[in-house]
Parts: sequence; C-alpha cells; structure tokens
Amino acid sequence: MMNLKKMNKLSLSRIGGIFHSRNAVALDWDHQSLAAVEVADRNNGAEIIHFTIRAFPADGMNAAWLKAIWQQEHFSEHRVICCLPPALVEYKSLVMPDLPLAQLEEAVKIEMDSGSSGHSTSLVKIIDWQKQYQMLLVNIALVKLELLAKEFQVLKQAGLEIEWTGFRYQGLQNFINFNRNFWDDTTTSTIYLDIDKDATELGIVKNEVMVYRREIGWGCSALLNNLRGNNSQAIISSEITDLIEEVRLSLAAYKADTKDEIPLKIEAFGKIEAAPTIRDSLLQELGLHLYTSEKTKLSGMITHKHTPRLAPLLGLALDHIKILPPKAVRLYTPEQDRSRWNREKLLLGIAVIITCSFALVGLVMIFQASSIRNQQAEVWLQHQSASLSELRRSEHQIIQNTKQIQQLDLWLAKQNQELEFLLLLQNNLPDGTQITDLTIENGIVKDLSGVTPSVSLLLNRFKTVPGLRNLAVKGTIASIPAGEAFQMEGMISDKERAK
Repeated sequence: MMNLKKMNKLSLSRIGGIFHSRNAVALDWDHQSLAAVEVADRNNGAEIIHFTIRAFPADGMNAAWLKAIWQQEHFSEHRVICCLPPALVEYKSLVMPDLPLAQLEEAVKIEMDSGSSGHSTSLVKIIDWQKQYQMLLVNIALVKLELLAKEFQVLKQAGLEIEWTGFRYQGLQNFINFNRNFWDDTTTSTIYLDIDKDATELGIVKNEVMVYRREIGWGCSALLNNLRGNNSQAIISSEITDLIEEVRLSLAAYKADTKDEIPLKIEAFGKIEAAPTIRDSLLQELGLHLYTSEKTKLSGMITHKHTPRLAPLLGLALDHIKILPPKAVRLYTPEQDRSRWNREKLLLGIAVIITCSFALVGLVMIFQASSIRNQQAEVWLQHQSASLSELRRSEHQIIQNTKQIQQLDLWLAKQNQELEFLLLLQNNLPDGTQITDLTIENGIVKDLSGVTPSVSLLLNRFKTVPGLRNLAVKGTIASIPAGEAFQMEGMISDKERAK
C-alpha cells in the first residue's frame, strides 16, 4: 500500500508527468522540400525543440538523405506525425441518411466505391458532418493510398515510424487558436489563405471552430514563374485578378450563408513568396489586410520567416501532446490499422499469459504450502498430543485475529482518500483549467491553486460532485491573461462519503 505521507505535497511538474511526457515530431513535404519540427510539453507551456526545412537532393527525397537529416538535427523521436500534402487529398461532400457513425462510415465507403473510377484506390475518411433537414451533409477526404504508401515507404526505410497522419487545415486551425490574442488581436474570427502551387485553400476560423473552408481554383506557380521570368505586368495582373475574384466569391458565399461580418485581416500560409504581390490587391479590392506570422506563443527556438511553413505541423504537434483539446481527425492506413490491431492482440495475449502464469504459480505454492503444513502438523500432533486442546484454542484465536486483520485492511483501504480525491479532481476539472499547486495534510486541502476560464463555473461543477463540494475559495480571485487565478481549501471528504 502506498504511503500517503509521501503525497502530502504535489507539484505541478509531478502531476503533469503522469499525463503526457513525450515530445511530438511532425513533418510534411512538397515537391521541393521537407519540413520537420519537434515540440515538447514543458511546465511553462509548449516549446519548439528542433525544426528544419531542407530542399530535396537532385534525385528527390530518399531514405539515406532523410536518415542523415535525422542524425544531423538530433531529433529525439523516430515516431512521427505526418501532415498530408495537398496533392494527395481530395475533399468531397455527400448527402447521406442520418445513421450511427459505424453505419455511416460503411455507407460512405459503398457510395464512393460505386461512384466515379479511382476512388476504390483511395482511403475514405469522414471529417465531419452536420444535420441538413432529415439527412446529413457529410464532408469526407479521399487520400490517394498508393501515393501515400510510396511516400511512407521512404520514411520507414529511413527508420521512422508513422504514428498517425493529419490534415493541413486542422493543423492551421490549431495554430490559429493557440496563438489567438498573442498579437493583441481581439477579433474572434480569422481568415487564412493556405497558398500552394496548384491550388489555394481559404478558411475561416471563428470562436476556435472551422466554420468555412473552400479550395479555390488558383495556384501560385504561374504567378511565381511570371515574376521570376520578368514577364509582362499584364500576365501577372491577370493571375492576381483571378485570385481576387475567387476570394471575393468565397467570402460572399460565406456571408450569405451565415450573415456574419467578414474579418478585415487575412493570414497567409504555405507558399508565402506570392504574398507581397497580392497584398496590395487584396487591400484595394476587398479591404483585407494580408499578413504573415513570424512569431508564435511557443517558447524555445524562434521560427521567424519559416513560421507559415511550419504552422500546420505545429498545430498537429500541439494536438498530439494535448496542449490543445484533441480535435484533429487522425488518419491511419490499412497497414497501420492491422499493425495496431496485431499489437493490441499481442499485448492482450501477453497479459493473459502473465496472468495465467501467476495464477498457476500461486496455486502450486498454495498446494505445496498446504502439503508441508499438513505433514508438519501430523508430526507435531504425534509428539504433542497433550497440547492439542491448547492448539485448538490458539487456532480459534488465529481465526479471530485473521478477521480483525481483514477488517483492518478494509479500514485502511477506506483511508486512501487522498488518491481518490486526486482522481476525482482530475475527472471534474472544466476544459482550460490548470492546477499549479496542491497541498493536502491529514485529509484537509490546505491549498489548491490554479487558473481557470471561470471560477464560478469551477465552483458550480464542484458543488455537484460529492467529495469536492466542501472546497471553497480563499483569498481573492485574480484575472490574468490565461483566465482567473484562484485558491481553494476544504475537507477532501463529506458526510455522504463518510457513510
């Protein structure tokens, strides 16, 4: 049994280490280069440990080149999260019956298999869905499995193991939410352009939720080629006009659907080399101020001009280490699913074997102990028959003592209140609440300090939970950028639990 005296004082670092201690390495690649970043969860927040952006060698990305980069950059993890390149993903929307999730997934796969050719070789993943009258509007992603397997093969040959694969827009959503208000920006909505060579994605994040996302038919490759080739201004203007018109139509559609006002700022990610060329046109034609982030709220290494390229990777890494509430859709290939299932079966088999082994050893020891005891008892009785009555009295006393020991064990088990309190506290903290200090002495919470979005919400939650309702605020509640700082005290149990 654990000595409760050793747990009278708990620090945040000790509590935090219980829940997540691993770093996260996220990477992606385009037709020219590879980007990778490692993020760790520290006591003072997320920290960038390493990052690199490397142009491909002449023969493209290969295992030997990638393995050398991993050694040169000293990444601490070989288990990585991949951000899907836009060229491997196609997004679609389907109107489907209102079905439970498992049935909905099967219905979507059947619908896609029976549709246009080529989808049977794609991995179908449901992203989200919403009610539309009596039906569901289901947004799905089609991932080109053959191309993805080819890229993954290079990573595996370099000694990397893919934990899961995420989508760029979800990484950008996490990045925007994590850095909201970091630049004294009080707006609740953010427009972004994720610029790629063949297509550009426009998205709107409002109140930490992706409320609009559309791939517009414009890529920056033609614009950049014209700029490098010193082509005529008329050709460049035509490229910019096409983009402005696509953005105008997208924002008009969003406003018509939601009646919301359009934010005045728009953030650029991806191929930001095109941003200076289109910045003036966006401002003059649409009144949108285009900017690119070079700072983040993460500590550690400073990413500077590389921030727009690393943004989706940082967002997925923050999701993985649970700095943000997990929201990203995690994609697993059939091979990964089989590997996970085989690993789970192996672990289950090992657990069963270990359990059976302990049970068998226990039975053998019980039988051996019983046999030895009986043999010794017979020998002793033969030589000590005169003391038989005393032995019976002793046996009776032993039975009574055993019952008392059992009662004592039950009583001691009920004293394990501090551990129960920690588990109860963990399970009932509202989202966004962080505990910074906790001191328990003799069954009394002397100090429970932390930061929460709303102390009143926290107290209301505690009042409904036996075992926490005795906690009360002490001192004053302070408002800080992260929320409301508070201190509490009280008994860790109440009359209802005592019964």
